[in-house]
Amino acid sequence: MSKIFVYFVVWNNRQQKIIVMRKTFILFMSLVAVMAANLSAMAQENTSTGAFMGDDVIRSQNSFITDGNWNDGSKWSTGVVPASGSNVVIMANAVIPTGYIAVANEVSLEGGSITVSDGGQLRHNTDDLVVTMKKNIEPYSVVNGMDNYYLLGFPFSEEVAVPDDMTAEGCDFYKFNGDYPNAEWRNNRMHAITTVGGTTGYLYASPEAIEISLTGSTCPSYYGETKNVTIPYTEGSTNLSNGWALLGNPFTCDAYLYYYDSDNQLVPMDFMVYDVNGDLVTFSCGPIAPMQGFFVNVTEPTTVYIKNYAVLIGAINGKFTINEEGDQIYFSQGNLQYRASTNAWKFAENQYDYIGDANSNISSSYDGWIDLFGWGTSGYHDANDPYNVNYQPWSSSDSLLDNEYNSYGYGPSTNMPDMNLTGSSANYDWGVNNPISNGGNIANQWRTLTRLEWNYILNTRNTPSGIRFAKAQVNEVNGVILLPDDWTTDTYTLDNTNSIGAYYNSNVINASQWATIENAGGVFLPAAGGRFGTTVASVGDTGFYWLSSSNSSCCAYYVYIYHAGIYNVKYRRYLGRSVRLVSNVE
Repeated sequence: MSKIFVYFVVWNNRQQKIIVMRKTFILFMSLVAVMAANLSAMAQENTSTGAFMGDDVIRSQNSFITDGNWNDGSKWSTGVVPASGSNVVIMANAVIPTGYIAVANEVSLEGGSITVSDGGQLRHNTDDLVVTMKKNIEPYSVVNGMDNYYLLGFPFSEEVAVPDDMTAEGCDFYKFNGDYPNAEWRNNRMHAITTVGGTTGYLYASPEAIEISLTGSTCPSYYGETKNVTIPYTEGSTNLSNGWALLGNPFTCDAYLYYYDSDNQLVPMDFMVYDVNGDLVTFSCGPIAPMQGFFVNVTEPTTVYIKNYAVLIGAINGKFTINEEGDQIYFSQGNLQYRASTNAWKFAENQYDYIGDANSNISSSYDGWIDLFGWGTSGYHDANDPYNVNYQPWSSSDSLLDNEYNSYGYGPSTNMPDMNLTGSSANYDWGVNNPISNGGNIANQWRTLTRLEWNYILNTRNTPSGIRFAKAQVNEVNGVILLPDDWTTDTYTLDNTNSIGAYYNSNVINASQWATIENAGGVFLPAAGGRFGTTVASVGDTGFYWLSSSNSSCCAYYVYIYHAGIYNVKYRRYLGRSVRLVSNVE
């Protein structure tokens, strides 16, 4: 008798990929030759279609075929690590090392396994994918109390059994339950903790260094996944744990925490974790690492949302390609606004909103909002730049400083490593340096387009519809509409598209019609005017929008929108111009 292995190649329509199956046949020796001859014929008949399984077909898949690290191309059948979002087949033991983020769409385990090392991450789009998660635990200190006490989470969609080494002699293992006044901590020794998983958090410490290793089914963690937990709160309760909860990251990748405020706006939520000294330290939103537990505290019944991605709050949902490499951005929901009396930043509520003549009130104590700024006036000042004046968002000075390096003192000087609002000078960018209250309220989420990026958006992008922009009057406001990469003419018919010389009234669009365009990702830049000192002009006729690119010691580039054209030009940095921020598509 003899064994013969036959490989079948099957197209899986649901997963949109090739599935390799191996069948084993036990044959009498007299039949081996016949079977071999038939298989040889099949191979010759199907060489052109690839229907017969051979080395070439294996190599055509993204198959992990040799034990080792996920990020080692030699372990993959194709010789390279699959691109993010690829479908993959795991046929050997794949380890995601510390510091590496593996990103895949559908993941099939075909005799292999996946292990995520402490500090590694896996983003995937597969229901109930079995993964082994590891966490390194350092021994606690008897002398210093809470040293090396860990808040843990276990990202398993179904509860998994606690391994014996986690509950060995001397280990501290607790759940937290705020429903038990003065007895919130439920110790494993008194209330056996036999399984872990979901969104529950745990407190853990060990007298010896150990590596926790648990294996179980995990939920999809690609992008766009959310788990929500409602935290109770009892008004008037004297229970010290009232409103507290200990949660765990339910994903195999970083998570972020949000809730809806009184205005029904999704906003980042604070959470607390222990530092190495055992002190609770507060953070906002995230990231929350895999296997991490965290405390939250509420002052009214609150539903918290644990997301596996940072929500870009305040963005229009259209994507715009900005270069030949295919990088894309989102535009913010409106022009940037600032109030000096409270040092507050926000986006305009509507894309067609602008402040206008009230910008003439600009001052350090003005209690109203302004939206025309000097270039680089984010509030940042580089003390190592002797030619930068510490100008603020309300600054309007046009005093001459130094013609060679920085004529008027705005933004980075030309003798600095970065004379644009990028790189080491990025904090001069309004969106980098400041939290925007209705734009996520976290610094470094937004930025200003460069000159080359603006040119690409307006003039170079290849879109299926062929339409990139159109002049228009939106809700009786003059300006220019930018259409996203996936714009379709079925959404709304625009006239005189891609024409910088078209008049604003080429397209007269009311608020209801604009809502249709905006929901499809359309962006509108209103003709919000400009400011020279405290004099405001051209409101409703002309739009001036700063770019992050400098031209010289005196000038920077901005977009110039008027009734007969759209250009990017350069002029003096002290002029008050509009700012429309963008954020990179991750």
